[in-house]
Amino acid sequence: MLGYLCLQYNYKYNKNITINDFIEWNLEPLIGKEGKQIFHKVGFFSNLKTYPNTIKVLEDLSKKHEILIITNPPNAITAWDKYETFKKILPFIPKDNIIMTAKKELINVDLIFDDSPIYLKSCRGKMITVAMDRLYNKNVEVNFRIFNNNWLEFESLIKGLEVINNKKNKN
Repeated sequence: MLGYLCLQYNYKYNKNITINDFIEWNLEPLIGKEGKQIFHKVGFFSNLKTYPNTIKVLEDLSKKHEILIITNPPNAITAWDKYETFKKILPFIPKDNIIMTAKKELINVDLIFDDSPIYLKSCRGKMITVAMDRLYNKNVEVNFRIFNNNWLEFESLIKGLEVINNKKNKN
């Protein structure tokens, strides 16, 4: 999302920011309120590109695990945009498993994979926390980190946790 936001912001305001400029979760100090409005508009989320292997990994994992997409849209417009985008690119995820909430920690799941320091902190101790490693979440304590948007690494982590869980269940 931030890469596409940078692209749109740089084009609109003739700037040259990069994803590495986002060192805190709050976007306003870097791009202002006008920049935040870019991802509050219809079509922003539907134009995002997925990271390599994302869809394949999620589809493979969905064969053995219930996957919930838990997201906090900034407004009603982006809620619909996100919902429709997830339905389109992840048709194997049941539409009832797409949940819009700012209270991710209240959802009863075993594991959360997120980049937001807010959600990683609020979910710590309630579930396994896995961070998509970013400069703005480096100081958040989590169970695991995934580097370089590597969804194959995430898949390996899940398979490793399955093995551990299976051994515990046998004992």
